[in-house]
Amino acid sequence: MRRVTPRWGLCLFIYGGFIMLLSFLYPLSGDEYFPAAFNLQNIFYSYLTVTPRIGTLLSNITLFTGRWFFVALNPLAQLALAGAVFRVVFVRRPDFSDDKDLPVFVLICFLCVFAAAAPDQTIFWVSGACNYSWLMLAFMWFLFLLRKTYALGVKDTPVLRVGGVFFGFFIGMINENIGPLAPVICILFWFLYLLKRRRPPAWFWGFCAGLVCGLAALFISPAYTQRI
Repeated sequence: MRRVTPRWGLCLFIYGGFIMLLSFLYPLSGDEYFPAAFNLQNIFYSYLTVTPRIGTLLSNITLFTGRWFFVALNPLAQLALAGAVFRVVFVRRPDFSDDKDLPVFVLICFLCVFAAAAPDQTIFWVSGACNYSWLMLAFMWFLFLLRKTYALGVKDTPVLRVGGVFFGFFIGMINENIGPLAPVICILFWFLYLLKRRRPPAWFWGFCAGLVCGLAALFISPAYTQRI
């Protein structure tokens, strides 16, 4: 295991502590007082009447476990998100044994909070973090997969083809922001391959099929009518 330099350790401690403190201080809202029973009946009811976002499941698990779980886990999730952004940009993990990656990582951490839309609702609020910033990790993994496929190549295996369908469905149902953005990125990815006269891997088409199904499940839910 690679060692972590003191400066890296200090950076991770300060950022994690900052996220933990504000997560603890942020007040509860109506969503936290909404009955959060972790069972299939509640999940199905939420899909039909409250929200079709797949993050509702994650939110229910968190609220059912207790707020302490969120306060402890949110700093790790936000650090992982900053690391995921770094990985998409450089197609590699940050090197914690050397300080050369530290300035870029600090900038990413700063932007992940202060350049985010309504960070109080998307980072420090329990339901908001579960539905937005936590599930942004899955979206960043999707971006990294496309980035690595184009730059370095990813072996097209049967497992990846089948998994791509389910992963696409998951991405499509994350929320109303990420869901519609994903097909735009897929179209641009496909167009880039056309310009280079290359053929996208088979798993990519499976992902697109799953994505369309996920978007359909998200937007045909009667929950939107109920919310209005």
